[in-house]
Amino acid sequence: MLKRSVVALLLLTGVTVESCTTLVVGKAATVDGSVISSHSNDGAGDAIGNFRHVKAENWPAGSIRPPGIPQVNHTYAYHTEGYAAMNEFQVGLAESTCSSVYVGESTALLNIVDLSQIGLERGTTAETTITVMGNLAVQHGFYGWGGKPGSGESLLVTDPHTAYIFHVLPDSTGTSAIWAAQRVPDDHIGVVANTFTIRDMDLTSGMFLFSKNIQAEAALRGWNASLPLDFTLYFSDGEDGHKYYTGRRMWAAYKMLASKQNLSPDYGNFVQDKPYPATVKPDAKVDIQDLMRVMRYQYEGTPYDLTVGLAAGPFGTPSRWAGAPANVTGWWERAIGIYKTIVSYVTQSRSWLPNEIGGVVWFAPHAAHTSCYVPFPVGMDTIPIAYNSSTGTLDRTKAFWVHRILLNVAQIKYQYMIVDIKEMQAFSEGNSLSLQKELDATYLKNHDMGQVTAAFTQNANNIVKNFSQLSDTLIQHYPDGYCNGCGHGLPHVLGYPAWWLESVGYQNTTAADTLRTMNKCVDSCPEDSVGSYKACVKACL
Repeated sequence: MLKRSVVALLLLTGVTVESCTTLVVGKAATVDGSVISSHSNDGAGDAIGNFRHVKAENWPAGSIRPPGIPQVNHTYAYHTEGYAAMNEFQVGLAESTCSSVYVGESTALLNIVDLSQIGLERGTTAETTITVMGNLAVQHGFYGWGGKPGSGESLLVTDPHTAYIFHVLPDSTGTSAIWAAQRVPDDHIGVVANTFTIRDMDLTSGMFLFSKNIQAEAALRGWNASLPLDFTLYFSDGEDGHKYYTGRRMWAAYKMLASKQNLSPDYGNFVQDKPYPATVKPDAKVDIQDLMRVMRYQYEGTPYDLTVGLAAGPFGTPSRWAGAPANVTGWWERAIGIYKTIVSYVTQSRSWLPNEIGGVVWFAPHAAHTSCYVPFPVGMDTIPIAYNSSTGTLDRTKAFWVHRILLNVAQIKYQYMIVDIKEMQAFSEGNSLSLQKELDATYLKNHDMGQVTAAFTQNANNIVKNFSQLSDTLIQHYPDGYCNGCGHGLPHVLGYPAWWLESVGYQNTTAADTLRTMNKCVDSCPEDSVGSYKACVKACL
């Protein structure tokens, strides 16, 4: 009953048990020396994304914290979207659900939402936060979601100086937990996308933190003490759903930021083959805008580009809606940027600034590619109403709904509309970066957090207003298949691209002929690449 109640609560708070993509960057790998991470909470269309601030609290002796553990005397303030994001000490978290070989029993008390919140309530550094979460999971038991595919969890844990990749799963009894954390080298980046990534652990190197039971538990899975302890090999249940579900996203992120690694998009088995390292050195210094760009990536310019081909339709939408008839099997490429995202964010921890403005969560409600990342320093103890109070009822004054509407409007003429959306994103995020620089300097002079809060609140409200107007502008500019003042050198009659008309049999004489020819070509042409597929369809028609 307790676990069912928790799941119901998660839906109300915007936390789901669907898939998430996370990235982390060490301080020597960033442009400005900050430690940064990113997270997407990708759902199933039934949860609403909000952003809240939880205030610091003092607690009476003997208090019990839900779901039933002893409370500490004082808990720290933090920002949260359901999964806790960053606390007042600039400790940041980025969550990704993973498969594991074990499932928690009904007596296990803590899930990843609990651990993330408790960790930020009690941790002042990345290491202390990891220790708090790991020890509590071992003591009280850990459970995940929906059997083995969702029974493990990963958190990227950052502070102004260090970054770690933290993995946790139930132990072999289902009543405790196994966990490990790998230090991210300062000049490296890392990616976790719904499968464990920690590999060979040198338990004496100082680069790893881990539960005391890890060697005994690995031995139960066949580990020999003379071999390296490969965490993923012994404790992961593999990619969720289908092959490449995790690997393609890892490859794509590394391709964007570390192309010199020359990693292949293909492999046999993700767990067995070790196709991608947990961390790599990027080609160049990374900034928060680079992570925003990765979080919006839909494999453009690669053989897996979701904006081209017959499935993208005549106007290049990357959306591939969930669901198919029971008698049709298959899968779409799983991109990093995806229509079903509830929220995403980028965390920024900056050691040279006071915690209250040095720690920033750049928050984006709904799908990243049609949303806008908005800065909220951890010292802001009040979040704008537009960002913290969306419900299941459409409301054009609420940020989640503003961006959800925009994504759905963009389906009409995606390849055209996304140009306008990107322009608005660049304008808004550029303004936010300028404002952040200005307010950093102002705060160092007057230490007036009220002034900072007011300015960032106004900035956030302006962004909601501008993006709400953008949806109306796009409908006005692209009505009924036409361009009415849409700009970009486009003609009034937009029509359809020639390749698509040819693909659907536009030149055939009757509707029946069109349907028969199209089906024949679709069935007979191999889909090994977009270019060869188009050529085959054209030749077939």
